Amino acid sequence: MTLLIIYCGVILLATGWPIPEHLGAHGFHYDKFIHFGLFFFLSLFALRVLKIRDAFILIISIALWSEIQQFFVPVRNFELADLLVNLFGGSIPLLLKIL
Repeated sequence: MTLLIIYCGVILLATGWPIPEHLGAHGFHYDKFIHFGLFFFLSLFALRVLKIRDAFILIISIALWSEIQQFFVPVRNFELADLLVNLFGGSIPLLLKIL
């Protein structure tokens, strides 16, 4: 459980940290892979200590929070595509567990 809490904190810190001005909002072209990977591993960690329903709720909550907080961070912005990739990455382990 401790690892899961720390990992959630790392995601929220990383997505809430201002990015350098020279990169801008679209300067990093591989960010969707990072979003996918962060939430894929979040789902794996969550499934180790939570029920599937609770893991799903956690993934949705962290995905929404990580994008909404970017409204308030300089040089960052809310992106629906990022939110969808977050949810997709977090859903894969959940779907595999169900099947």
